[in-house]
Amino acid sequence: MDLFLKIIDSGISIFERYRQTIIRAIVKNEITNEPHDTSTLLQKVLANPEKAKTLTNKETHALAREIEDIQQDSKNSRDEKESIEKRYRYDVRILNVLATSGLKATSIAHELKNDRNSISVNYDCILKALRKYEVWDILSTPEHTTHTYDNVPLLLDRNRKINQKILTFMNTMLDEAEKDKFITKKLNIKKELLYIQEKWMRDYRSLNITLSIDDELTYDTTEDAISVILDNLILNSIQQNELSNQIKVYISIQMQNDMLFFSYNDDGIGLPKKYQNDPMRILVVHETSRRNGHGLGMWIVNNTIQMTDNNTIQMTGGQIKKIESKKGFLISFELGNKL
Repeated sequence: MDLFLKIIDSGISIFERYRQTIIRAIVKNEITNEPHDTSTLLQKVLANPEKAKTLTNKETHALAREIEDIQQDSKNSRDEKESIEKRYRYDVRILNVLATSGLKATSIAHELKNDRNSISVNYDCILKALRKYEVWDILSTPEHTTHTYDNVPLLLDRNRKINQKILTFMNTMLDEAEKDKFITKKLNIKKELLYIQEKWMRDYRSLNITLSIDDELTYDTTEDAISVILDNLILNSIQQNELSNQIKVYISIQMQNDMLFFSYNDDGIGLPKKYQNDPMRILVVHETSRRNGHGLGMWIVNNTIQMTDNNTIQMTGGQIKKIESKKGFLISFELGNKL
């Protein structure tokens, strides 16, 4: 009998260990159960071990089934836990690769920082010097611009455009690495979005971003959470519509139930055909329609939103509500404040 009670007690201990995991899964999936008697036979036996001696054959089988159910729940919880751990180990590997690449790029940007002024003015200085020595007009004649490889005006203009991209790269890398961006604080959301708007429209002339946000809207969050989400969404819009002369993006943010509710949409070509019936599929890691694409942008967006847990029971207070691609691309989501 003592051995039997120990087995029962062990089963209860295992069940309790994974009870919170089971509860969270039930809440997350909105499973509704009919009311039932919570005073199970197993609980009665544990409360009064002497009762085990008087169990009928039917009650003994019922008790065995309860223990089997607990064991199955425990196994399911362990399997789920292992699956989650495996997924997060893979997530960490991906983030380690991205972080290492980012550190290398930041290091290069710091090395180039001292040459920033030279990079930005080289084209104008060379052009001014060629005109001063009366060489520019000669180099610009048809006979000296026939071949691309020795067309000086064309080569200089290409170099100017490349230098502009280098400056954009430097500014981006040096700006994104500031540690203050990771501190949770009360932020003026309109101010944060105006900065993101100015940065992107400065670097991409074909991009037009329209904001709809209350001037006084504030929220406890971090700069990096907002910028990571919106930078990836904007970059996604640019990459999907790289052949367009102009891309219009609309972003609206408002407070709903103590969370920030975002609506983001562009007027581009929308999602590729293979995602039309299942748009949420784009959130899966490595899912991409672009040749040589890494498929990490929307995965990062989803992970960042889910990290902003605003509920002690639900695993993801922040969550993506909707993705559509009827006219352009639209995504709406909630952002919590637990970081």
